[in-house]
Amino acid sequence: MKLPIITLKWQLIGMCVSLVALPVIVLGLLSYRASEQEIYSLVAEKLREQVLMVSNHLKTAIDLTQERVNYNIKVARELFYASGQAALNEQKQVTWTLVEQTSVEPTIITIPTMEVGGVCVTDMYNAHHLVDHIQSQVGGTATIFQTIPQGLLRISTNVRHADGSRAVGTYISTDSPVYQTVMRGETFHGRAFVLNTWFQAVYEPIRNSQGAIIGALYVGQPEASKAILDGLSTIVVGKTGYLIVVNMQGEYILSKGREQDGEKIIDTQDAGGRFFVREWTQNAQNLGPGEVAIDTYPWLNPGERRTRMKIIAYAYFAEWQWLIASTAYVDDFFDNLTRIRNITVAVSLAAIVFGTAVAYGFAANMAAHFKRLMTGMERVAQGDLTVTVQTTRRDEIGVLTHGLQDMIATLRDIVARIKEGAEKVASGSQELRARSHDIERGAHEQSNAATQALSSMEQMVTNIRHNAEHARQTETLALQVTSDAQESGQAVLEVLNAVRKITNETAGINEIARQTRMLSLNATIEAVRAGDFGAGFGVVAEEVRALAERSQGAAATISELSDVIVALAEDAGDRLLGLIPRIQETSELIRSISQASTQQHDQADQVNTALHQLDLVIHENSMMAETLTLLAEELAEQADHLQRSVDFFSGGTTT
Repeated sequence: MKLPIITLKWQLIGMCVSLVALPVIVLGLLSYRASEQEIYSLVAEKLREQVLMVSNHLKTAIDLTQERVNYNIKVARELFYASGQAALNEQKQVTWTLVEQTSVEPTIITIPTMEVGGVCVTDMYNAHHLVDHIQSQVGGTATIFQTIPQGLLRISTNVRHADGSRAVGTYISTDSPVYQTVMRGETFHGRAFVLNTWFQAVYEPIRNSQGAIIGALYVGQPEASKAILDGLSTIVVGKTGYLIVVNMQGEYILSKGREQDGEKIIDTQDAGGRFFVREWTQNAQNLGPGEVAIDTYPWLNPGERRTRMKIIAYAYFAEWQWLIASTAYVDDFFDNLTRIRNITVAVSLAAIVFGTAVAYGFAANMAAHFKRLMTGMERVAQGDLTVTVQTTRRDEIGVLTHGLQDMIATLRDIVARIKEGAEKVASGSQELRARSHDIERGAHEQSNAATQALSSMEQMVTNIRHNAEHARQTETLALQVTSDAQESGQAVLEVLNAVRKITNETAGINEIARQTRMLSLNATIEAVRAGDFGAGFGVVAEEVRALAERSQGAAATISELSDVIVALAEDAGDRLLGLIPRIQETSELIRSISQASTQQHDQADQVNTALHQLDLVIHENSMMAETLTLLAEELAEQADHLQRSVDFFSGGTTT
């Protein structure tokens, strides 16, 4: 899809409007966010102050009530001990039907009576004149307790049941903090649950003359919490917010309009599934005096579809183990923020409208001047260098207009110079093309001649290589013949030495034959002397003599043959020794021929390499000549194209 063309006029308008709108919108959003944060902080601070105020109010009420009962116990103590010391009369027993004050299970018990100054105070039918007298003096309620194994028994009291009867016979169990404090010999000051009502009370131990604890004296005032809570329930936080009080078990002490008092909300979840009441009760116990926690959570009321954010500030009231909180919907406090938002939107729209009007006038003025410049540039683009653009402005547009006029004048001069240069280039390219053809033709001729010389030189190098190879083979054969002749001469010498040894041995054989013949002669003489007894020995002597003669004859023959062999061997040795120098001279001549052939071959290789290089150079020159011809032709075409391009402009003159 082709995008539409946006003109400069509308681009300038868009830019100016953006420069106005974006800062206004950004500042408006930042202002709105800052106001939102500020309002949130103010709401949190307001809720925090309210929670602290309620906590302080309760603390003040408790302190005042506690001061009163602390005073009342002094009056009660004086009245109680005015008649004398308290004691238990073991001789006088009384039976009681016991009821633990928080249960209904009765128990029968018999205990000694308590007397003060000899007057019995444990008779349940007594008019309870002592406790009533205390009540008449200080108000509130008063009770006399007696210790029993089960705890502290009310033996005289003006604390009454719901039906108006006195609560005698009820007792405080041993697991009560009141009982444990009293039995330690200490006075209990604080909040106590008396029958079905919370009191600010004081429980003081009653001792006998030995100092043993035999009971307790009580005075108390009903807590003012009901009246205070009734007053707190009427407070509206913001538009629909309210105060709540929850104990650590997650039960409402104070709910909105007191409609849910006593209801357990520990497992309540917000719109996100978070058990927020559990978190509050856990976190609250870690808060110190004067510390307040802030939390937010999404809440969806029954019958509603839109989730709304709630904010809550809560503190821990340690005296009564309460969580005191002030909660409200966040948007209840955003009326001022809504007004700020509306004002911001109105101001932003007004600024945008004003900016748009100013931008339109500015853009229209700019667009008119740019249109004149664009018209002049279009005519220049069409080749008209005679165009002129006039202006009286002295700003950047005026500078741009004068720059365009200067550019047109410069273009006219450049076109004229290019036209003149194009003509010179065209003329030079023609001459370059002609000379390139001549160079190319000469290069081809040189290449052909070099190719022929290279072919002849390669044939000669081949022949020289063959001759050198034959010379090396002949040299090898000559060296082999010389070696063989030397070995043959050595063999002849060895034969000559052997024959001489044979001749020497032949002389030895002749000597042996001679001596043998002498022995045979002696044997013959001895045989003749012996007569018939030496006949056999004479035969043997004759045979020995004959054998000696044959050996001597053979030795003579061998000696003659040895002389002949020695003569022949000496002649052969002399001939071989005379042949060896001539063979060596021939070998040296052949070696010289081989070395000369090798040198000639190396020189021929060098000449051949030079011819190859010459052929490459000639070939490269030929290619360069062809390239130069092509470049000359291309240059001529470009010169012609440049001439036609310059002719496109009008108004250019040759200088």
